[in-house]
Amino acid sequence: MLKPWQEIGSKELVSTPAFTLREHQRVHPTSGRSMRFYVVDTAPWVNIIPITTEGEVVMVRQYRQGTRALSLECPGGIVLPAEEPVNAARRELLEETGFEADIVEPIGEVYTSPAILDHVTHFFVARGVRRVRDPNPDAGEDIEIVTHSLDEIDGLIRSGDIAHSQVICAFHFFRRA
Repeated sequence: MLKPWQEIGSKELVSTPAFTLREHQRVHPTSGRSMRFYVVDTAPWVNIIPITTEGEVVMVRQYRQGTRALSLECPGGIVLPAEEPVNAARRELLEETGFEADIVEPIGEVYTSPAILDHVTHFFVARGVRRVRDPNPDAGEDIEIVTHSLDEIDGLIRSGDIAHSQVICAFHFFRRA
């Protein structure tokens, strides 16, 4: 039976506002051999699928620094310390789009890349969303709000217009909820 690896040391290599890179010294559970691993520690994230009463999905298009390209996505972002993920989903929805929802339900969660990240993303669906104010994105965001019918989403994924893995996961969970 597999066992966890024992941690015998850990040190911070790089710390940024978005993540911390750590080096971990761990012992193989059966061989006893000590090995180094590098892990990116991040705060949890949320992604929310906001659906209007007309069946439109409120999405955001924004430039992503990692890919140097525009990305069509669900609203989402970091869960702040001591914040419940559902509250983070509501906050991000309002900040990025100016929309609110009466009902926000969890539909799933994933670990993005467990080999090198401790990152978890929580997914939510919000029904009956309505615009209540102008968006108020973070300073590092430039966001365009777009809507698509639910019927268009699978085609947008197939065509590559939606290529963000977490957004694809969100719709996977949504289709099975």
